[in-house]
Amino acid sequence: MCRTDADHPIFQTKGVVHMQDGKKCKENLDCLSCNWESGAAICLDGHCVSKHSTAVGGVIAAIAPEADLFMANADNMSPVTIGAIEHAYKYLVDEQKVPIVNESFATTRAFVHGIVEDELARSRGLFVTVASGNEAAYEWGAPACRDSTNALCVGAHGAGLQLSCFSNWGNPGPADGSEFSDREEPDLLGFGGEGGVDLGCPASIPEEPVRVAEPGTTGYTTARGTSFSAPAAAASAALLLQYCREMGNWIPSGLWLRSVLMAAAMRNSIQTFTPNFRYSTSRLWDDWKDGAGILSLGVALTACNPELADEGEIPIIASEGEIDVNRGEKMPGDGDWKPPLEPPENPRAGADGAIRPFNQHKQPGPDDGRVSQRLYYIGKLSKYGRVRAVFSWNTCRQPGDLFSRPTPDFDLFLYNVTKNRIVFTSQSFDDNNEGFDVDVATLGEDGDEYELIVGWLKNYLADNMECPDTKGIEPYAVSLWIKR
Repeated sequence: MCRTDADHPIFQTKGVVHMQDGKKCKENLDCLSCNWESGAAICLDGHCVSKHSTAVGGVIAAIAPEADLFMANADNMSPVTIGAIEHAYKYLVDEQKVPIVNESFATTRAFVHGIVEDELARSRGLFVTVASGNEAAYEWGAPACRDSTNALCVGAHGAGLQLSCFSNWGNPGPADGSEFSDREEPDLLGFGGEGGVDLGCPASIPEEPVRVAEPGTTGYTTARGTSFSAPAAAASAALLLQYCREMGNWIPSGLWLRSVLMAAAMRNSIQTFTPNFRYSTSRLWDDWKDGAGILSLGVALTACNPELADEGEIPIIASEGEIDVNRGEKMPGDGDWKPPLEPPENPRAGADGAIRPFNQHKQPGPDDGRVSQRLYYIGKLSKYGRVRAVFSWNTCRQPGDLFSRPTPDFDLFLYNVTKNRIVFTSQSFDDNNEGFDVDVATLGEDGDEYELIVGWLKNYLADNMECPDTKGIEPYAVSLWIKR
């Protein structure tokens, strides 16, 4: 195991605690087996020190200098084993009681770490950030956080506030579109730099590096990758958790943190908002592949203190609750609603080869077996109104089949109470986050009342598909902001 250079000045506020002492060494050559990437570790004071671990930890220390940092190196080889992952999480969660974990070892292929993190997020309320991966330029799109469902999947952006050329955004299916899901995006983006022919990006894209701590020195070097955007999100979650605890003497759950950070994410200002775009994307049929948008801690903090919102800004409204998937009410509405525009037949259609988003379920109708639960009464909105909402829950795996599709599944709906009509349907950010960001100009008339509801296919869940650990009682978190 490689250590982090805990003596670097960036860690001096709180320091670093290691799961193990680390591999002993006399020279750099002794550390070749410590990392699979040549030159990724150096011999420092008799122990092998990882450049990557020092850089990743330094990102957290720079954003949240008062945070306690515990480093658990899962293994020395790639891919790591499930036993190594379990050992690392046991140290972090059982021994050190950490509420937030960052993983900066992304992969595009089916892996094992998602099995462990998903279970701990569900059973222990853990908040996990996962780097989406740096293979998009090499492999068309490249799956983002392929095996992680209950973690916050974090992609990278550069100074231009658009998805970095190397940052993974694809879904798990093959390129021919024969298999696909609605998980074609990261959940949100953090700063991870831009460009680099070493990451497969075209030479025409200027390099924008991240400034990171360099082990064995008191200085810094540069790097690029989602390995550095993910810890930025983890550090932001730590600051949000600390602030909310100080404001209200309570500790937000990992589910609440995920929902709030996504709802607070901001769009690139150059992306024109089109009325009634149906998806988590910023233009109808254009997939910007940025999930909920750009990480914004300042907006997220308003969920704990609305007074932090600047003049003209909208604070986040956030809450938690439970859904009994074996009950539910009849879907509201007249049953005659159709979406403004139908999604394309082929989610990968388009001459440019870009993935097009789609809804995994058919639209709600009077006889489709869907039931619902009311989440939030929005009230009256003007024709200039806008609603941005995120609904998050923790999925489970079926007993005896750890790699089965997680269940249950929910969809988020905007209901026009005045017109008695469902007027908008969510698009998944991934398998367990639903959300939309919509102008209501053509969804009703000035002064109409609106409500946020969640729906699910009761028959689908009734066939012994509810999660066995909760017997069909599913916790959730919902966050939204409303422009009236």
